[in-house]
Amino acid sequence: MSLQRTILLVSPTPSLAKTVSAAIRRMGHHVLVTKTFEAAKKYLAATPHLLVTELKLGAYNGLHLALRAKAIAIPAVVIADESFNQDVELVGAVRMNSASATGEDFRTQVLRLLQGVGASHSVFPWYDDLNQDERAPRGVFVHRPAGHTIPN
Repeated sequence: MSLQRTILLVSPTPSLAKTVSAAIRRMGHHVLVTKTFEAAKKYLAATPHLLVTELKLGAYNGLHLALRAKAIAIPAVVIADESFNQDVELVGAVRMNSASATGEDFRTQVLRLLQGVGASHSVFPWYDDLNQDERAPRGVFVHRPAGHTIPN
């Protein structure tokens, strides 16, 4: 049984909003749907678990929302054509095209992104290293048996 998460969907295209929101609901998640950048900013303040946005939103775009989401540790999916792949990657989001935004690839990406929500490790978000008592300098992992201390 999976945990129900809240996903913010920003889509000014009614047909896309309908199909993507239905796909999210089939996964067992709660979806908040909005059409505008301004409304999406307000919903982001409620810290959903994932942002799914179209690229074209009027004066601003989905990349602006993805950057805002990244700043508060919310992963993002940007629905855009392939020519925007590099731009989407630069803001730390995942790009999908509108045709694949409801299929198995979408489901896989959503599950992968939600798996890392709240993780403390930036490279492998599914690896949570918050429980380590002592951090090794310069990213080196050192195994220390129980009771072992480091001399000064």
